[in-house]
Amino acid sequence: MGICLHRIKDIRLLYGEDPFDTTEIDFASPRIKPKPHGHAIAARITSEDPNE
Repeated sequence: MGICLHRIKDIRLLYGEDPFDTTEIDFASPRIKPKPHGHAIAARITSEDPNE
């Protein structure tokens, strides 16, 4: 479910790949080791049924 990481433009740029290509990226042994710049915060927002 969701979008594959190798199809996300910013992930492709981080790994030195063409941002508009759809080929898979070998994240275990990438051609270029990513050099992140900055920080990120991730959150998961879910909804629950209050009647359960």
